[in-house]
Amino acid sequence: MMVLCKARYVRGGARKLRLLGPMIKGKEASLAMSLLKHTVKRGAVPVGKALASALANARQLHPEIASWRVKNLVVDEGPRMKRMRAGPMGRGMLIRKRFSHITVVLEGAAQEETKKNGTKGQSNRSAAGNRGRISR
Repeated sequence: MMVLCKARYVRGGARKLRLLGPMIKGKEASLAMSLLKHTVKRGAVPVGKALASALANARQLHPEIASWRVKNLVVDEGPRMKRMRAGPMGRGMLIRKRFSHITVVLEGAAQEETKKNGTKGQSNRSAAGNRGRISR
């Protein structure tokens, strides 16, 4: 089972929020929450909120699955607010206040079991026989 949550129009640049992705990808959701809670980066707060919302959605939709894993964290750029500030010699300097869209994808334990058993409709023998070979 896969569950996702989108947090849109989050104040903060996408470049700064993307730094948190490799830190929590592939980790169990509760461990990822504690990692974000103890991270000093300012972007950890909105990413943690999005992860908490995704986890709440997952537990609401699929209560039979006990553990959830962070499959992916995608941070896209949102719109920019443009503001003017006084510059030298009577000029105006542009200030861009950036927004981001955060998408958190969680994967349940049931999804992991199907990965271990192999793909559907393909025997383990044929999958093992084609390893490392180039088909022409």
